[in-house]
Amino acid sequence: MKKKIALLLVLALILSFIPVITVNAATTVSYQKISTLDELTTGKYVMVLDSGYAPTVYDSTGWLLVGQPTISGDEITEANATGYIWDLTVDDTGVALTDANGVSIKPKGTNTNGISSGSHAWAVSCSDGAFKFTGGTGYTVTLAANKNSSYKIRAYKDSTASNTTNYPSDFTLYKLVETEGEEPTTEPVTEPVTEPVTEPVTEPVTEPVTEPVTEPVTEPVTEPVTEPASGNVYTKITSLDELSTGKYVMVLGNGYAPSTLSGSWVLSGTPTVDGDTITEANAAGYIWDLTVDGTSVVLTDANGVSIAPKSGDTNGIQSGTYSWAVTCTDGTFQFAGTGSDTTVLAANSGSSYQFRAYKSSTVSGNPNGYPSDFTLYKLVEKTAEPETTMAGVSYSIRLIEP
Repeated sequence: MKKKIALLLVLALILSFIPVITVNAATTVSYQKISTLDELTTGKYVMVLDSGYAPTVYDSTGWLLVGQPTISGDEITEANATGYIWDLTVDDTGVALTDANGVSIKPKGTNTNGISSGSHAWAVSCSDGAFKFTGGTGYTVTLAANKNSSYKIRAYKDSTASNTTNYPSDFTLYKLVETEGEEPTTEPVTEPVTEPVTEPVTEPVTEPVTEPVTEPVTEPVTEPVTEPASGNVYTKITSLDELSTGKYVMVLGNGYAPSTLSGSWVLSGTPTVDGDTITEANAAGYIWDLTVDGTSVVLTDANGVSIAPKSGDTNGIQSGTYSWAVTCTDGTFQFAGTGSDTTVLAANSGSSYQFRAYKSSTVSGNPNGYPSDFTLYKLVEKTAEPETTMAGVSYSIRLIEP
C-alpha cells in the first residue's frame, strides 16, 4: 500500500507539468455584396459586371483583363475571390482603384478610350445597388467592358459607354468581411495537486511512510515550442522527369501567363517571378492544375475549367477535358494537340498575348508573334503544423524503503 501511495504522488507530479492547449476558432473571410454608397469605404473588393465578368489585373497593352468568379447568392468565398481582389481607397475626392497586382489605374485621357497605370480619383455613383465609375471632374469617360473584346475593361467615352449592351458599366461590389478568431493558446496547469489518493487506506500504518524522492527535474518547460508556418512557393522545373500531376504557373519567356478561359480566348497576365520561384501571393489567379499521364497532360485553368483545341487544323480554344501532348526543350515546355489536331497552345502578340490553340504551321512560321515555350513553376507545399513539446524535462524516480 505504501508503494501504491508513492506511485500515485509521482504520477500526479508528472501530470502537473503537461500543458493544456486551447484552440479557438480561426478567422473566416468572405466578400459580401453591398448596395449603397454609405457601405462603400476603403477596403478590398471584388467588382462584378451583370454579365458575371470581373476585372483581374491591368495589362500593359491598355486593358483590364477579366474572368468570371464563382458567386454564391450575395457572397464570394475567399478562395473564389482569388485573383479578382481590388483595393478601393475612398475619400472626399473620389475612389482610387488598385488591381490584384497592386497597380492603380487611370483613364488614358479626358475624352479618350483607353486605360493606363497611375493614381486617379474616380467619381463613383450608385443606382439600384449597382456602382458606376466615371472619370470625375474634367473627364467625360466611364469605366466599362467591351462585349466584343471578351468583356475586357477600359475607360470609354461617355458617348460610347451609353450603349450599355455592348459596353456594360454597372458593377456589383462585394466587400471583404473578416470574422476574427484567436490564435491557439497554451496554458500550463499551475493548480496544486490535492488529494492524490483516491481510495481510503484501510490497513493500519505501523511504520513511517517515506515520501518518494524525485530527482532531478531539470528545467521543466511548460510552454509549447511552436514552429512557425511557411508559405507555399512555386519552383521552376526544367525536365519531363520533374513534371507530375499538381499545381503550376505556366509563364512564357516574355512574362505572360495564362489565367482563365473566357469565351474564345484564355486570358493572360504577368505574374511577378523572383528568380526561379513565384510566391503563393504572386501566383494567385494564374494557378493551373496539370494532370499528367506519361507525356499527356490535361490542362485545367484557375477557375477549374479544362481546355481543348477547337479541333482539327483550326485556330481556337474551347472548354473540355483533353490530353495535350507535352514536350520539353532546353528547360521549356510545349503543349500540342494530338491525333488530327495539328495545333499548338500559343499566345498571340497582336491580341494582348491571350492564348488559344494555333495551327502548327502558324506558330513555327512566326515564333515571336505566337510564343509557345512555357517555363513551368510547380507548387512546393511547406507544411509546418505547430508542435508542442515538453523540451528539457526529465525525471528520475527512486523509492526509498524505510
